[in-house]
Amino acid sequence: MPRNLRKKLKQKMKWIIQNPTAGTPETKIHSKKNWYRFKIVMKSWKVIYKVTKSFLVFLRIVHIKQDSNKMKELRTNNYK
Repeated sequence: MPRNLRKKLKQKMKWIIQNPTAGTPETKIHSKKNWYRFKIVMKSWKVIYKVTKSFLVFLRIVHIKQDSNKMKELRTNNYK
């Protein structure tokens, strides 16, 4: 992973921690409460995360051209 991308990802993740509900709801992962959200990094990468009343979970960083059917695999309650 390029150094610049890592730096931008760290900055965006810090921003998400401070503003978890400000991200765009991820419509490819269905939930009644819009728990799944994302933020774009460097126009090509998506940080996908889940926000509930109790916690914030970073699920995955994906390229925006990735197959949208794989997004459904991120829906989970199992956080080990």
